[in-house]
Amino acid sequence: SAEWARESEDAMLFHPVEFYQHLLASAPLPTKALTQGLIWGAGDLAAQSREGSGEAPALRRTASFFATGVGSGALWTTYYDAADAL
Repeated sequence: SAEWARESEDAMLFHPVEFYQHLLASAPLPTKALTQGLIWGAGDLAAQSREGSGEAPALRRTASFFATGVGSGALWTTYYDAADAL
């Protein structure tokens, strides 16, 4: 509903930590996987800027790092959840 979307938008903008905790509780695997992808993608962008070639970032390369991060995030989340259950 429109009201839920508005509340979610307000929570995301004004209480990002609480919103993230809500996402972790309601959808842990996709939240952790996407977080890992964002970290990998941001790390690649930082590395490209550090290389100092003066060219625009190679977005295909960054997308590849993002996808690898999402995949590894999903795998590690599943692994640690299984290990914790033992």
